[in-house]
Amino acid sequence: MWPTDGGFVVTSNEGEIRFVWPEVLEVVAFKRDLLTSDSIRLAFRRGPGNRYLEIGEEMEGFSTLVAAMHQNLSGIPEDWLQLVTQPPFATNVRRIFGTAPDRDD
Repeated sequence: MWPTDGGFVVTSNEGEIRFVWPEVLEVVAFKRDLLTSDSIRLAFRRGPGNRYLEIGEEMEGFSTLVAAMHQNLSGIPEDWLQLVTQPPFATNVRRIFGTAPDRDD
């Protein structure tokens, strides 16, 4: 994963997935329980539908993405990470940007 002018690129099994900040409609933060530890995740949604791009903290460039997200998406709570990390091993889903998709999407 790496930043670009105006967005970011993630390489997956499906190839390169490019996001530009104005296309991001929703960001959801949560944790995945990995039995012995937790993984902080961000799920980005763009365009119609319920398809999300999930990015984990173990991916290279995660902290750079988080910093760019704060710079480019207005209204993200400064304390979202603390809200998601506690208590341990709970999913703690939080919508930190945008709105949920319409049911018709």
